[in-house]
Amino acid sequence: MRAATTSSRRGRSEVALTALGIRQVQLRRKRLLTSLAIVGIALGCDRAVAAELEQRANCNPTRPSPTTAEVFKALADRARELGLPVMNDPAWPDDVREIRIWRARWPRVTTEMVRVRRDADSVSGQLYFIGDWEGQCAETFVLPSKRSACLAMLEGVSWPTVLSRLERARVWSLRDESQLSRRVRVMDGYSVRVEVRSKDCYRTYAYRQPDVGRGVEYRRAAAIAKVASEVAGAWAGTTW
Repeated sequence: MRAATTSSRRGRSEVALTALGIRQVQLRRKRLLTSLAIVGIALGCDRAVAAELEQRANCNPTRPSPTTAEVFKALADRARELGLPVMNDPAWPDDVREIRIWRARWPRVTTEMVRVRRDADSVSGQLYFIGDWEGQCAETFVLPSKRSACLAMLEGVSWPTVLSRLERARVWSLRDESQLSRRVRVMDGYSVRVEVRSKDCYRTYAYRQPDVGRGVEYRRAAAIAKVASEVAGAWAGTTW
């Protein structure tokens, strides 16, 4: 009996040590990739390469927590409703990098989504509204949730400039607000949820009313939200 108990304890200890070892390897990998990104930026290497290194250091886990998995599912469902590719799809093409910025505002129930897509040859983008809107639409449709959606008719938007501004705000690697030690607690205003995808790395993070937060992360989140707001402002007739 004593031998069986000792064996059981030894087995649990080995499992714990294995988990600890995996965690240490993951932390070392993250530090290495972050350091490579910093060195790359300092040496003036291609911004996209440096951004990808930093993004990969902060990839969401392949086995997310139940809460994160719920967020993933909600975003996937929303993409399917709009007829868009699901960003955490394992079959995502290697030569496509994409950013989606979802911006919701209270007490209104309208959500806007700015989509920026970079492939091997070009940078393009789209603006969607879900809920109420005022402006010309290239396409309108009703979602399964019975809400109306609009693919905005945009003119004069320089999508390469939009992408450049987002990358300056570290859109690929910004931490989630929940990871910050000092967070903003507000009941109204607006929230912003960001999705980014490059090769096999998918990330999503969110901030609520980043304009009133303190620190570099809030400033960057506010800059990302501002870019999305300005894209929406380029749409004739918008009330945002």
